[in-house]
Amino acid sequence: MSGATFGRKGLAGGIAAPRHAPAFGAAAPAQRPLSPDEEMAARREAFLAAERARNGGAAAPAATQVQQQKIERLARALTPRPPETFEGKSYPVAFLLWMLLGVAGAHRLYLGRRISGGILAAMFTVSVGLLATGYYPAFLGLVACTLGMLADGRLIGRMSKARRR
Repeated sequence: MSGATFGRKGLAGGIAAPRHAPAFGAAAPAQRPLSPDEEMAARREAFLAAERARNGGAAAPAATQVQQQKIERLARALTPRPPETFEGKSYPVAFLLWMLLGVAGAHRLYLGRRISGGILAAMFTVSVGLLATGYYPAFLGLVACTLGMLADGRLIGRMSKARRR
């Protein structure tokens, strides 16, 4: 292996290797510098050509479809959705749940805030369980749940209005 072929494993059959910079003192060929987007596009095309040559000419269509479906599912999951509206959710019931079981996030679960309500419920359950076993620093978890409940007392009106829209 020589310095000229080092790092060029797999290049064969008409695929040009990237050119190195001219030697020190030699004049560089006159070329317009590529923008970062053009350079990335050229590198992408060279990579795809090398992969096609390595795979025998064509990409596997089944693998491409599977990857495309995964990308579409991920894009659907990441697109922001408008808040869902549920008829029958009332402010008094949400407020009552906040007063009785607000530390456990019951009012958030009632108003459709499943993720934050689930986090509060899990934190409350774990804190109570750890306190029952005698691990007293878990009291800080209950303090955090209580602070979240008190903050929700100010936000419960907005949460219920968001559900009615």
